[in-house]
Amino acid sequence: MTETVKGPDVEFDVEAMLSSLVSVRSEVPEDALTAPVLGTERMGNGVVIGDRGLVLTIGYLVTEAQTLWITDHRGIAVPGHVLGYDQESGFGLVQALQPLTAPAMDLGVSAACDVGDPIVVAGHGGGDALVTGRIIAKREFAGYWEYVLDEALFTAPAHPNWGGAALVGSDGRLLGVGSLLVQTVSSSGEQAGANMIVPIDLLKPILEDMKMYGRPNRPARPWLGFLDDPYKPLAGQPEEGPSWSHWFGTDQLGRDMFSRSVWGGRLSLSIAGPAVGIGIVVGGLLGVFAGYFGKWVDLAVTSVVNIALALPALVFALFIVTMLGQSYTNVTIAVTILSIPAIARIARAQALRFAEQEFVIVGRMMGARWTRLLFREVLPNVVPALASIAFLAMGIVIIAEGSLSFIGVSVGSPSITWGNILAAGRGRLEESPHIALTTAGVMCATLMALNFVGDEMLKRLDVREARI
Repeated sequence: MTETVKGPDVEFDVEAMLSSLVSVRSEVPEDALTAPVLGTERMGNGVVIGDRGLVLTIGYLVTEAQTLWITDHRGIAVPGHVLGYDQESGFGLVQALQPLTAPAMDLGVSAACDVGDPIVVAGHGGGDALVTGRIIAKREFAGYWEYVLDEALFTAPAHPNWGGAALVGSDGRLLGVGSLLVQTVSSSGEQAGANMIVPIDLLKPILEDMKMYGRPNRPARPWLGFLDDPYKPLAGQPEEGPSWSHWFGTDQLGRDMFSRSVWGGRLSLSIAGPAVGIGIVVGGLLGVFAGYFGKWVDLAVTSVVNIALALPALVFALFIVTMLGQSYTNVTIAVTILSIPAIARIARAQALRFAEQEFVIVGRMMGARWTRLLFREVLPNVVPALASIAFLAMGIVIIAEGSLSFIGVSVGSPSITWGNILAAGRGRLEESPHIALTTAGVMCATLMALNFVGDEMLKRLDVREARI
């Protein structure tokens, strides 16, 4: 007789589903990096997803495992080994070293499920290890050991043995793997347990890489070869101070702070560069046109510039990002709009200065066209000043983007910026001041370097009347 799980929107063969579930038991050396926190003996669940004994589980059960055993639904235990591990999603792949009789469970589409959908969370152990419930939330999640999830799934009620448990949809397909027990507050104000589930859609693009390479075959993130992966947790002990192995120490997740500071600068500079570049072109042309033509053109441009400069810059940028959404492109647009008015004012001042010089006045009297005078005489003399201002403007843009990151409205997780590193470290200033202070020092040194280069270029490239 076939047992089924039934509900308003759920009906599938529970025996077939439970036969795909296994228990995973691992032993870890006492000197392993994760042993003090996760223990040396770990036990949880897994889901067979391949015909040859390929088991999907949650990574913290098998990380640094020395020995590993898989037990199927009939109680038969076989040895296994860790095949792959993805730090970002938290997925772990285990390969059985002897044949498993458990059938493979089909993968579903986690993106298609919605809050309120009925689900089943099941682990190894038969019907007693099965909990029916609903999806209560879909939101971003960043965990302690791994996980940088744009849209994790949260289910209630909580499964008592959640690690590696299978989240099964109404069609009997696998929607995710259990990871954590979290606390939620009900509508009545009472606290209740829920499970955080890693969605199965994150596995599909990396499954073949994990089977072949043991990890997703992504390009190395840092530019410098001696850097640790800035996203890798447990590169050292959490909140470890500066040392030879970690020059700037580690953060709350044990990630290398030197790598994160360098990587955060990459994103901050990659936003500042295009923003200032576009600002120089657009603001420079507006200012040059206003300074050269004067009259109503100057009045129109100056009015718009003055209004823009009168607006609170950070509030204006916050409004733009909130309206457009948090992304690299939208943050770049916001800080670009902020840079244009200031650059336009500088370009206008320079154009006014050169538009009244003798070589421009003589050219105008000789009948030279305005296009020649503007683009061959005035603009080339304005460009050096704008080039020197560009470095000073980059420093201002970096501060603006850092401010947005600090309040959580810049580029979204898992991207690293100086601002979100400082925001994460501000709550640990007493216990681990190096998290915020080292990154603040790198940011300060960068701004000082940009200001120094800008000042030197002002001295060397600024076109003065004595040189005309």
